[in-house]
Amino acid sequence: MITIKPQVLNNNLAGFTAFPTTHHIPQGGFLFYFYFFEEYSSIFLLKKVAKFASTLSPKLPHRLLEEKIISLLYSCKTLNHLHQIQSHIINHGLQFNDYITPKIITSFALFKRMRHAHKLFDQIPEPNVSNWNAMLKGYSLNDSHREVIVLFRKMISMDILPNCFSFPIVIKSSVKINAFKEGEELHCFVIKSGCRANPFVGTMLIDLYSSGRMIVSAYRVFGEMIERNVVAWTSMIKGFILCNDIETARRLFELAPQRDVVLWNIMISGYIDIGDLVRAQELFHKMPNKDVMSWNTLLNGYANGGDIEACERLFEEMPERNVFSWNGLIGGYAHHGCFLEVLSSFKRMLVDGIVVPNDATLVTVLSACARLGALDLGKWVHMYAQSNGYKGNVYIGNALIDMYAKCGNVENAIVVFKSLDKKDLISWNTLIGGLAVHGRAADALYLFSRMKDAGEKPDGITFLGVLCACTHMGLVDDGFSYFQSMTTVSSLFTHDIDQSGTFSWCFISIFCNSQ
Repeated sequence: MITIKPQVLNNNLAGFTAFPTTHHIPQGGFLFYFYFFEEYSSIFLLKKVAKFASTLSPKLPHRLLEEKIISLLYSCKTLNHLHQIQSHIINHGLQFNDYITPKIITSFALFKRMRHAHKLFDQIPEPNVSNWNAMLKGYSLNDSHREVIVLFRKMISMDILPNCFSFPIVIKSSVKINAFKEGEELHCFVIKSGCRANPFVGTMLIDLYSSGRMIVSAYRVFGEMIERNVVAWTSMIKGFILCNDIETARRLFELAPQRDVVLWNIMISGYIDIGDLVRAQELFHKMPNKDVMSWNTLLNGYANGGDIEACERLFEEMPERNVFSWNGLIGGYAHHGCFLEVLSSFKRMLVDGIVVPNDATLVTVLSACARLGALDLGKWVHMYAQSNGYKGNVYIGNALIDMYAKCGNVENAIVVFKSLDKKDLISWNTLIGGLAVHGRAADALYLFSRMKDAGEKPDGITFLGVLCACTHMGLVDDGFSYFQSMTTVSSLFTHDIDQSGTFSWCFISIFCNSQ
């Protein structure tokens, strides 16, 4: 990007003011200059530019400031920078500007500062629909989907008429939290507001009803749509697939006036989901144009369906591979217990050097190392992850704890556990189980007490580790106490584990070892 130093800008501004009649300067030419400012100098020179622009036209400085401020908000990288921009907006009396204010609200939302956004919103004398939409979008961006619905109800109660930008946000939030009753109410508002003919709103309603398994209502919306673009056809076909009606989905697919690569991929994925790899493969070969997602979809179908040889052949035929292609092959090997092939494919991936492994790749490889007892390779993967900034990643951290524990290096497992900024239930369970299996029962029980102090709710896997520790130490009374607390709170363990008799076996072992 071209950078204009402040001094150079001053010289050019002086050149502009030297013209006899500055109001004849083409506005586009000035805007061209205006957009070359670097972020660090833009705020600094905002006032000077506004003052100069006022000599061109009474309306021009206002428009220039709006455009520049919007540009700054879009390029804002830090919260501190955003506050600086907001200060200048206030200084120029634009804090309630209809064009700028929604953008500020959205900017605060992107920094996960909805309290700041709401404070600004509350200060607006008469918020218009754009301001309300910005707040709805902000809560949606922060996954506060219940707040989206609450705010929408408030919007309606204040007689603010939603528009075609409001409804998709609220409908999406309703789907996210399975609020299908509220979604049906939204449909009524859509009709009243006159947004019924909007293809984007219609498509969102199809998604809403399909997600709620109300396929008849979804198809009714589809039938009432005046304009059905490829996105609407895709949503309707996806809805039938979601409701396990693959035959109707295929009939609609054949009737679709346009079929882009996304629609083809969804149809192939639908066949894979029901285990019909023959028809999935048939459709794949009929595709006029395939993208990497098309290849990955069928690749994962072969991998999960147990045809690892077909998976290998397809992988070799791929004209282009991304990280999901490699993960499909590596994950397929892991799924079928081919752990040596997991490691060899990972090495090949690194040697190729075209695609960089991601978290899912490393987790699968570490799991293979754990199964094979390949401690040295596991340590190398640990170093590789550290060099690529894994620190704090709970998924890789858990895989490392598991790998070290299963390879007998409990000390390293403890080190990784302590290094995690955030620990989830799997983190605690993995280390408790690892300590118990390797005879460090006292440490396992101590860690269990720390887990409870941290407010983490144990599950059946936790109690297996705890009872295993009691078995090693012959702690009959403690084991009985844990067993009772486990059986009185049935939600703490899964029915599969309970029915297997594993807990009872552990408890019997405690008595046997205490003799």
